[in-house]
Amino acid sequence: MISCNNDEDENVENNNEIILFSEQARVVGYLPTWRFALTDKIDFCKLTHINIAFGNPMVDGTIQLSNQSAISSLEQLINTAKSQNSSIKFYISLAGGVLSTQVADTWKNFLQIVKIDQN
Repeated sequence: MISCNNDEDENVENNNEIILFSEQARVVGYLPTWRFALTDKIDFCKLTHINIAFGNPMVDGTIQLSNQSAISSLEQLINTAKSQNSSIKFYISLAGGVLSTQVADTWKNFLQIVKIDQN
């Protein structure tokens, strides 16, 4: 059993110490925007990374969350997670499972903007 409080962890089994995580271990959570309401039920201290699903690239190169009501909840989500785990990292999973011609053109533009920003 792993908890957010080290005092509650069961670190010993058969008098042998169990190492719960190595420095290289990654525990990745996947959180869709429509589940942001569950933020208070997540033990962020057990995670090293969170992928937010889904973001959509816009023509101007910005990312828009697929659920617009989630934008205001995103800041609360990040603050809650960081209060439990200051080293947690956030990533955005980009949408794009269905590509119309218009969406494909948006992606081309987005990728061009990202490429320019990296140089």
